[in-house]
Amino acid sequence: TNNDPNCVPLNPFKPLTQDVITYLTFNPSASTSTLEQEVLSAYATGGVLTLPAGEVQVVIGGEYRKEKNFIGAVAEYNPDDPAYVPDYGVVQNPLRGQYDVKEIFGELSVPILANLPFAHKLSVDAAVRASDYSTAGKTTSWKYGLQYAPVRDLRLRATYGKAVRAPNISEVFTASSISGQWLYDPCNYYMTYRTETTKDTRANCAVLNPANKNSYWLWTEVEKKGNPDLEVETAKTLTVGLVAQPRFMKNFTMSVDYYDIDLSNVIAAVEPQTIINKCVDAPMQNNPYCNLVVREAGTNNLLRVVKQNINLAKRTNRGVDVEMDYFTDLSSWGWGADSGRLSLNLVFTRLKENKITPDPENPQNVTSTLGIFGFPKWKGVTRLSYQKGPLWASWSFRYFSAMRMNTTINPENYFPYRTKSILYHDFNVWYDVKKNVAVGIGMSNVFDTPPPRYPGAEAGGAYFGDEGWQSGVFDVVGRTGFINIKFKR
Repeated sequence: TNNDPNCVPLNPFKPLTQDVITYLTFNPSASTSTLEQEVLSAYATGGVLTLPAGEVQVVIGGEYRKEKNFIGAVAEYNPDDPAYVPDYGVVQNPLRGQYDVKEIFGELSVPILANLPFAHKLSVDAAVRASDYSTAGKTTSWKYGLQYAPVRDLRLRATYGKAVRAPNISEVFTASSISGQWLYDPCNYYMTYRTETTKDTRANCAVLNPANKNSYWLWTEVEKKGNPDLEVETAKTLTVGLVAQPRFMKNFTMSVDYYDIDLSNVIAAVEPQTIINKCVDAPMQNNPYCNLVVREAGTNNLLRVVKQNINLAKRTNRGVDVEMDYFTDLSSWGWGADSGRLSLNLVFTRLKENKITPDPENPQNVTSTLGIFGFPKWKGVTRLSYQKGPLWASWSFRYFSAMRMNTTINPENYFPYRTKSILYHDFNVWYDVKKNVAVGIGMSNVFDTPPPRYPGAEAGGAYFGDEGWQSGVFDVVGRTGFINIKFKR
């Protein structure tokens, strides 16, 4: 029985009328969020000393930034708003957040050798930045760099440093909202035989002993909110590479760089079910996951799970980036004096390692997502362009190597266990009608290549793991075109 006086009956055997569509359509109010930023910075740069190889360059400076963010709430979800509808089962509150940061920084570049046999150029550089955040406290980042060109055509480069990222306003001050989700209690009779249980699971569940342990799925409140206790993320980074510009190949440049990134104290949100499981699968004392689980007094039944960003994970990322650029005037090929310019650009990445350790206190629990949806071993874009006067046209090739749906898919138990590689074609054409007016047409996925015939690929190939959602790379829309007009003042 529906006691709503505005209810419009629905007949599933007839087309929906506009009255039924209007009644079933949910049109919540819009929420409004604003961000304000104030920046005051000053720096000085110049040469301080002349060496035989060149001038020593120095930069020193300071900066002050202040950010304010008002995060609005949807009126139907806000209990303090007259339009609040409790039947929706969602509670959301507006919130104001702000922080400020004071920074000082310095950079130094020192030329060591120049224009010598097997030392066309050798230089070193260094940089440091000290920051004081009102939210995350004091941090220091730094780097050291080396550039060495034995000859003019070849340059070697290397950088090692420490980078930091302070939590942003949305991670610290996200407005609290409460909704619901079907979850299970790992201490019920069904779940104590999970394959991923540990020696601590049974002992912890014996202590908790929830009253409703005969229930499987439980409708549980999930509270999402910011975390004012977040600390900064820290990354140790190493890049080593070379740049080649051979004189015998005019207008050609190629670079190859190896990168090695170790990220610790990663700011990430863990899913509610994972939070509950990790609380009982490890000692509960000083367990950060248990601080996010609320149980009912007296019964110890699950009551609420708090989903917020926390500093837990460690991530390692290693790979190789390759880029190549070449252009030529077609007149040099004998096509005439005004035949235009042809350009080729290639950018590819070979991912060698992508691992995440959700809990640094259990370093043996490592998940490798190399070759998983969102993390192909190879991906890249090749773009061929042509320009003549006001006309510019390009054809692009986007490539992604084979991928698996998740970390448990393997050739022993599944067939097919991974997709085939995929290639998309795109083109763009622009014409400058006037100095400040340009017209463009283009098309993405020219040959209407569908996603691979593989579970999950039809949704774009998104992946969810300990590091959160990773967007998919497969085109689920198909061939699309556009017409644009650009005006410049």
